[in-house]
Amino acid sequence: VDHVALGSDFYGAVPAPFDATGLVHLTAGLLDAGLDDDTTHKHLGGHVRRLLADVLHWAALPHRQDDEGSARTGRLV
Repeated sequence: VDHVALGSDFYGAVPAPFDATGLVHLTAGLLDAGLDDDTTHKHLGGHVRRLLADVLHWAALPHRQDDEGSARTGRLV
């Protein structure tokens, strides 16, 4: 699965059953459930980092104008 990322609001605006100190238990649970290290890494931040790198790269590209003069947008993912 290449489009899943887990996260939480560690600032308290949204109630969560754990805080950042509970990530070790979440990681262990994913591994105990049979996910390999690479997949677990992707779900716990790797996908978000890839998405941000793709978006930031795309945003830095010069944008061409279409015939009506509006900026073209492309699919990011």
